[in-house]
Amino acid sequence: MATLYHCPMGRTICYRGNAMNSKTIWYCHPYAGSPNEGMSYRPYYLAKYWKKAGQKAYVISSSFHHLLHEPKSQKETISTQEIEGVDYIRLKTTKYQKNSLHRILNMLSYAWQIRKNQKKLLQITGKPDVIIVSSSHPFHYVSLYPLAKKLHIPLIFEVRDLWPSSLIELLNLKKWHPLVVILSLIEKHAYRHADGVVSLLAEAKPYMVSKGLKPEKFAYIPNGTDCEIAETKKLPKVLEKTIQELKKENQFLVGYAGALGVPNAMEHFIKAMAIVQKTNPNIHALIVGQGHEKKELLDYCQKHNIHNVSFFDPIPKTQVHHFLKEMDLLYLGWQDSPLYQHGVSPNKIFDYMLAGKPILESGGAHLSFIEQAQCGQKCPSAAPDAIAKKLIALSQLSHTTLCSLGKKAYAYVVQNYHYLNLSEQYMAFFAKNDSLDTD
Repeated sequence: MATLYHCPMGRTICYRGNAMNSKTIWYCHPYAGSPNEGMSYRPYYLAKYWKKAGQKAYVISSSFHHLLHEPKSQKETISTQEIEGVDYIRLKTTKYQKNSLHRILNMLSYAWQIRKNQKKLLQITGKPDVIIVSSSHPFHYVSLYPLAKKLHIPLIFEVRDLWPSSLIELLNLKKWHPLVVILSLIEKHAYRHADGVVSLLAEAKPYMVSKGLKPEKFAYIPNGTDCEIAETKKLPKVLEKTIQELKKENQFLVGYAGALGVPNAMEHFIKAMAIVQKTNPNIHALIVGQGHEKKELLDYCQKHNIHNVSFFDPIPKTQVHHFLKEMDLLYLGWQDSPLYQHGVSPNKIFDYMLAGKPILESGGAHLSFIEQAQCGQKCPSAAPDAIAKKLIALSQLSHTTLCSLGKKAYAYVVQNYHYLNLSEQYMAFFAKNDSLDTD
């Protein structure tokens, strides 16, 4: 039976749910968040639309991780919470700061808590019909694969990052580093023995097949955005005041909202803004986010007297959309790495598109979403001079041209990357796996 919902964009959405075919889904993602808590948002939105379609979805996450705006301590081994209709199960995990040994212990504690508390989890949810192991890190695969076999249910391995290739390329770890060896063994086993593999990376299939994946087990289901987002126009006072003051000065505002870690390569953007400051004082960047590299970025700006960049703390997802719409141009960047030949799927690019703004991307996949949507420009990664030239060129476009680029971005994301559609792609993949022998 289908239900209809009229979304704010004027589109009528049909949820193709059928209570007779309801599935219980475990979405095991150690870094799951929600719109008001912080990233990662994908589990929330997929579970939201699965529930609207009549499914029973449980997001099983760590109690503590660095993507939450305000990570909190949890006394109980297991806690349950419903967030705007989505059921969460939090497993108590160790605290950590930055990329330290304690972060590895946090990863391992999540996997251990799943293994240790399987009976309690089953008491809460009942027997699942499918388990999704989302590989923000893949250690929990070791705990969940035997459980799936014991219960005779499909296990889907969801690949967000290529482990251990990400560590080798971005953190310069050696191939024989113990962590790399362990992750490599987990990766190979998952590709060979999982009942299905969902990749967020468009060009990753050849790599996975080379590691033992059967081609028919592959599905590409990228990140996306929620076109039903409940926007609030209220921003933190300091941020709102800064935006309005800059607009009064007729500044061209370049926005960034997201993590500030090594993969985001924001050091090159900061250096580009230092170049821009010398010749085009009418361009100002506003960076909203948190991450391990934020302090170094702030220190660099102070040391080199860079005054055309302002930093702000993370804000809730419902405020991010309004912030993005206040900007004239949105930016994202990548490190110069062969890793991205397999594709990229950043949440922020879809949020940027939904805001209806032109986008400048530095680096990334060889065929970017920006080029496919024709909604902005691209330049090489790790190239401050090239970034600066593009910033200046885009700032000199007419208002009409900038609006046209933004409209293309909006139309492209609504048509191709609404989480409703992505949730239905996942349901189709579940159905495909129903016929697999999981004994």
